[in-house]
Amino acid sequence: MIVGAGDEPAVVVAVGARGRGVAGGVVYTVSELAARHGVSVKRETTSSAEAYKKAHAGLPRSRWVEYRPGWLPKSL
Repeated sequence: MIVGAGDEPAVVVAVGARGRGVAGGVVYTVSELAARHGVSVKRETTSSAEAYKKAHAGLPRSRWVEYRPGWLPKSL
């Protein structure tokens, strides 16, 4: 979740990797601000499955679907 402050438009740019091969990997930390919006982990973890457990709970299992022509617009 991204929470903005103010009334002006904003652009969010996120670049990075998930930590594979990086010493220590990714750590999902407890955030008081995120908790106020219901999106913080309850305890610090390095497990993405644990960190996203609540977010993924209501989603169907993913499955591979091949692209079909016409799904994307010809121009933007």
